[in-house]
Parts: sequence; C-alpha cells; structure tokens
Amino acid sequence: MKYIQFTHVDSITGISVETEPARNGPAHPKVKGLEFVWARESNYPTNLPEFFGTCPDSSDTKIDGVTGEFIEADWLQMQADEMNARPKPISKEEEVSQAVQTMLDDSSKSRGYSSVISECSYASSTGSFGAEAQVTVDWRDAVWTYAYQVQEEVKTGARAEPTLTELLAEFPARKSP
Repeated sequence: MKYIQFTHVDSITGISVETEPARNGPAHPKVKGLEFVWARESNYPTNLPEFFGTCPDSSDTKIDGVTGEFIEADWLQMQADEMNARPKPISKEEEVSQAVQTMLDDSSKSRGYSSVISECSYASSTGSFGAEAQVTVDWRDAVWTYAYQVQEEVKTGARAEPTLTELLAEFPARKSP
C-alpha cells in the first residue's frame, strides 16, 4: 500500500490546482484505487487543499495532483499531528456555560456595564448603582442555580435535556430594582 498526499485537480483536464484553477470543478487525481482518508483541516482556509489517502502499490502516483508519497510511519505521524492540531469540540456543559455567561453579560451591557462581573462589582455601592447591582447579583445566582439544577436533573434522568434555546427561556427573569 502507498501512503500519499494529494490536492485537487480539474475534473476534466486533470491539471492540479497548484498549476491553475479547476475551471471544470475540482476532483481528486485519477490514481487507481485511491482512497481518501483525511485532510489537513487545521490550516483552513488555505490556497491549496491538502488531502491524504492510500492506494495499491501498483498505482501510478507520478501524476498531476499527487504532492507526496510517504512511508507508513511518517504518514501516520502526520495524521496524528493533524488530529492533535484540530480544535477540540466543546462539551454540552461548556456550551451551556458559555451561553449563560453571554446572556448575563449581554443583559449587563444593555444597562451600560462592560460585563455582569463589572455590574456586580457595584453591589456594595450606595445609591442606585448599588441597588441595581444587587438585583443583578441575585438574578445571576438564581440563573446559575437553575442551570445546575437542570443539569443534575438531566444526568439523573428526572427530565429530558432541553435545547439551549429552551433552557435560556426557562431562566428566572431579572427583577427591577
């Protein structure tokens, strides 16, 4: 088996996109038995797409669009390096946490503060700033308490997991000072 790197070629002419744009649409080079395995996605967007695959030992790889041939160990190391370089997907809990924090920050920003933390820092102030900030502190606590309660209920099977939109709509409303 051969381990190769390749890029797009013009679907009709077979000319590599390294040389000229694929005016008839992109295609993989016509390597007999070529099987696409992975692409270098960690560098997107790029001018030249990089694909990696395998083909039988008998396949001719000295054609336009094939940009490299590697021994198996090097090819596998490049694949491992690529997988490690890709951003890791965030967990559901992280997604919820980010959405809640954004909602809280946006609420504070609508009242002229830079973030919910900034607004809450005024809680010990006298006058209207302090009263407004204390309402936000209480609301922030109620929102996070509710979010963690829902998370626990989902884990124990006491309730179905709500969508992010549904969860945000369930949160207690912020009261007026």
